[in-house]
Amino acid sequence: MAYNSQDLSVLAYANGFTLWHYKSTGDALSAIMAANYFDSATDMLRVGDSITVQDSSNDIAIIRVSANSGGAVTVVYATPQSAANADTSSADLATLETEVNEIKAALRSARIIAT
Repeated sequence: MAYNSQDLSVLAYANGFTLWHYKSTGDALSAIMAANYFDSATDMLRVGDSITVQDSSNDIAIIRVSANSGGAVTVVYATPQSAANADTSSADLATLETEVNEIKAALRSARIIAT
């Protein structure tokens, strides 16, 4: 299968940041993470946006938009998937902490979690 715009929905939006949910009924996470999967959503997705992805086997991952240029959307894992590929540099941990705080702020703004 391929990206389906009807499966992408906004969970929260605040301060230029959008928290999305994407549920695929036909694609595994590896297909969703492949290059060009979200290219047809280039007009909606912004660099820094986070997407909670639920694949066809109901596995869940949090990914973020790392680039969106020239009609190509690039996504990366927002959270380490295993100890083998976990990046523990202080700069990357600071970036992750900032992203988590942005997600929390968006959830608070949408009154999904308490302030």
